[in-house]
Amino acid sequence: MQRWLSRCEMASTYGAVFSVLIMMCLTTVDSTGRYFFNSPLGGTYELVEDYLMLAATFLGAALCYRRGGFIRVTILTERLPRKVNIPIKYLAQITTVLYGGILTYASILNLFRTAADGTLLGTLPLPKWPGMVFVVLGLLLVSLLLLFDLRAIQKGQSSLFRETSPTDQ
Repeated sequence: MQRWLSRCEMASTYGAVFSVLIMMCLTTVDSTGRYFFNSPLGGTYELVEDYLMLAATFLGAALCYRRGGFIRVTILTERLPRKVNIPIKYLAQITTVLYGGILTYASILNLFRTAADGTLLGTLPLPKWPGMVFVVLGLLLVSLLLLFDLRAIQKGQSSLFRETSPTDQ
């Protein structure tokens, strides 16, 4: 299962990077057309906002998690003894898994509701729901990574509590 999650994480990272690349290309072509030829590329804003930005953000969340990029406040826990700190970390990880599950479930409901409504992008006749698939996939992957990292807390290897160093960035 861990190998499958690593492959999914790698695929989602490549998806996020590819969406940023497409976003940069579209924005460059749009702004070049707008300022030099007075003819912007139609629909760029909608594609970037409703598809590519969602892909870059949510597909990149798994990499952010693995690198220890999630925000945490450690002013209290870093001063506690290990005997007290480990149960607190378990509680925090379980709470985060539950919260991720709730967000995933809510985003699935939102995806189905948007697909059923047939909501379209502003200027393009494209459905809005495909962009929401990235939200569901990203949240689901991070929730699974959090769940499978529960057993790594005892060893101090959970990515939720990983300290980042300047070389990680």
